[in-house]
Order: sequence, then C-alpha cells, then structure tokens
Amino acid sequence: MKYFYAYPNNPKYIGQLICAAAEKLRGTNNEVHCWPENDISGRLLTDPIFEKIAECDALIADITKLNFNVVFEAGYAIGMGKKVYYTVNSGSKNDADLIGDIGIFDNIGWDSYENSENLSSLIAYMNESAPFFIDYPRNAKTPIYILEHKTRTDSLTRIISRVKKSWIRYQSFNPAESFRLSAFEAIQKVAESTGVIVPLAHDRLEEEKVHNMRCAFVAGLSIGMRKPTLIIQDFGGPAPLDVKELVRTFKYPDDINDHVANFAERVMSALQDSEPPLDFELPALTNLKIGDPMAENEMETLGDYFVSTEEFLRVSQGDANVVVGRKGMGKTSLFTQLRNSSGFNKAQTGHAAKPWHSARYGRDQRAGDGETGFGNCRCWRP
Repeated sequence: MKYFYAYPNNPKYIGQLICAAAEKLRGTNNEVHCWPENDISGRLLTDPIFEKIAECDALIADITKLNFNVVFEAGYAIGMGKKVYYTVNSGSKNDADLIGDIGIFDNIGWDSYENSENLSSLIAYMNESAPFFIDYPRNAKTPIYILEHKTRTDSLTRIISRVKKSWIRYQSFNPAESFRLSAFEAIQKVAESTGVIVPLAHDRLEEEKVHNMRCAFVAGLSIGMRKPTLIIQDFGGPAPLDVKELVRTFKYPDDINDHVANFAERVMSALQDSEPPLDFELPALTNLKIGDPMAENEMETLGDYFVSTEEFLRVSQGDANVVVGRKGMGKTSLFTQLRNSSGFNKAQTGHAAKPWHSARYGRDQRAGDGETGFGNCRCWRP
C-alpha cells in the first residue's frame, strides 16, 4: 500500500514524527511518501503534487494545524477516488475549535497519535476502509455550485450577478443559512455540478480562515473530479504561492466579469458532453431528496415535492397579495412554486419586507383607505 502523507511544515516536530513513522514502516507492505507543506513557498504545487497523489493508493492528511495546501490535497485525492485518512497529534495544541467551525472534518473522523510508534501502527491498519462515494449523477438543472462567504461583499455580489447573466442556473452553500458544511454535502454537491466557483475571502473579512479552508477542500474536490473550476480572489488575496497558477485574481470589477465569462464558456462546453453511463447500480439512498436548507437551491426541483397548502392556494387565487414571515418560514419556496406554476401572473412581484413588524405596520396603515398601487390589503403570516 502506497501512502502520500501531507502535513504542514510547522510545527516542525509533527513532520519529524511522521517521517520517523514512515522510516519504521520501511521494508513492509506499507510505503509512506512524506510531503511537508508550507503556505509561503516558491515552488508550484500542481505538477509534482498531482503526480504523486495519482501514483499512491491513499492520502493521509495531518490536520493538527490546518493548512490550506494540505486541505486542498485531501479534497483533490477524494475527487480522484483515492482513500483519504486524517490524523491529529493528541499531544500538542491543535485546531479543534476551527475544525468544528468548518464542519468538514469532524463528521469524517480522524485517528489520533502520540508518537511515531503509535502512528506507524495506525498506518499499518489504514487500508481497511473504502474511498468516499463520488459517482453521483450530474445535476443539469443547476450545473454551477458556488461556495459563498458569510459576508455578501461587492465582489461576491458581482460574481453571482455575472453567473445569472450567463443564464446558467446555480446552487450555493451560504453559511448565513447553513452554519456547517459537512464533507458528504460538499462531495455530493461538487460531484453533481458541472462547474464550481470558489471565491477566497480576504483576511480583513470575518471568519475568513473558516471560509478559506472550506474553499481549499471544495476546490480540491472539483479539480480532482476534472470539473471547470474558478478559484477567484481579490488582489493580494490569501492563496498560497503554491497554488497561484490555479487562482484568478481581480483588481477591478471588470476583471470579475471576464473571469466569470471564461468560466461560463467552459461550463457550457462541459454541458454539451454526454454523461457516461454508470456501470453499476447507485445506492438506493442516492436518489432520495429531502429538500435543501436554502430554498434558492430548489428553484428547479421544488415542484417534485412541494405540498400545496391552504396558504399557497390563497396566494395563487389572489385572495392574499402579501406574504409576510420570519426567516426560514417558507416564503421563498411559496413564491418559487407560484412563479413556476402555470397561469402565474407576471405582473405579480415578490418583495422582501423585514422586519416582520414593519410590514404589519404598513398593512395596518393602508387597510381600508382605498389606496391602490401596492395592494397591501391582506397579509398571510405563516
């Protein structure tokens, strides 16, 4: 069994333990290739790393201290269909809080070790698990997947706007809606997509490290699966020099337009390629859809499982003209299904009025005054 072991260059003793464990396994059936990673390095990541990962049977990533390149390589190996294992040194300070905030690693699990002897024993029994499942059918209805940042910056707004102008539908992960991104969700969303956009966050933004570690994993998945991938950052952004050839940088808003336009062309070209038929039967749960935390991601599939409630019928029949409710109450789902239904009056519009009590105040002020135009005559509060 050939292993590629990726670990951060600092702290130094982590690499020393890993190399000592690899030396103990020399001459056995387990061959370990050590590869330290440094976020500030002059060499290019892609060619030597990709070649070594392709040659190995599995990748081991040490996440005692999270490192952009190590997380990227773990995602890339999963995207290539390789087995991936994670290790954490239990005898040193680690990034447990950051790992919990990111959400990718804690639902996969990792092996803890204290010394090189302990680690070499762990590696000897690592070949018993299977690779992650990545052969999900392609989602042609929403072919682009965007990893959003918690803060809707001008650059992120422009990226999404340009995607919309390309007339290619997208779905996204929005941390304002879903607090954690699980590894299984990330793998499935990337595998189902035709193209992936990963906007890196500048270090001036809140929770930028959480976001950028998610970006590293998702970008690695996408490139490993050979999908059109746009990794984009502001001028002077956080991407390590090692991956600079994979990243597109913008200094002016028009730069974003060009990058997204080139990406959209690659996605459209990929959509023309016929999807190869699967030579095996998918697990029964693969086709089970229980909805998405974000209603915006269900615009093309909502009709398959939407339940027409009394409130929906009242709105569709014109008995209620304003839908008011707190976040997560189903307003977007109702409007999306109404828009997609036959006979939808294009003159009707959707408007977000928040907070709720401000819309109620407007309703009360207009009720009974005979004023036309806004039609705030009746509200439905879920």
